[in-house]
Amino acid sequence: NIEDIDEEFVVSFKTKDLTPTVIFKDPDFEQLIRNKIGKYENERITEGDMQDITSLYIFWGENFTGLEKAVNLNALDITYLENSVLQANKSIILNLPSLKKVFMSEEQDASFGKALQDKGIEVKVFEY
Repeated sequence: NIEDIDEEFVVSFKTKDLTPTVIFKDPDFEQLIRNKIGKYENERITEGDMQDITSLYIFWGENFTGLEKAVNLNALDITYLENSVLQANKSIILNLPSLKKVFMSEEQDASFGKALQDKGIEVKVFEY
């Protein structure tokens, strides 16, 4: 029945709103994503929202679960992340299907950069 449709649902109805909600395990990483896509805490982040991300600068967070939904991400800046964070999220980062370029610092684990290069991803190393 048309009278039973929630008005808020009708107003916010978009195609990407139909995609599943992305679940994050790290509130700091989730906030970083919210800032990137312009979503408030009371708004759900959908797979469609994540697909809109093509570049990302990750400077905080420990667990990047949810990043795997950023299937169009092609540039990633991880220059300020600790090696332990990189290692914990290595599989997620290495399996991003559109990733073409990663920015790292010279203090980060060279084997991580090598793993990226082995997948055909360009690695730019910055000296600090």
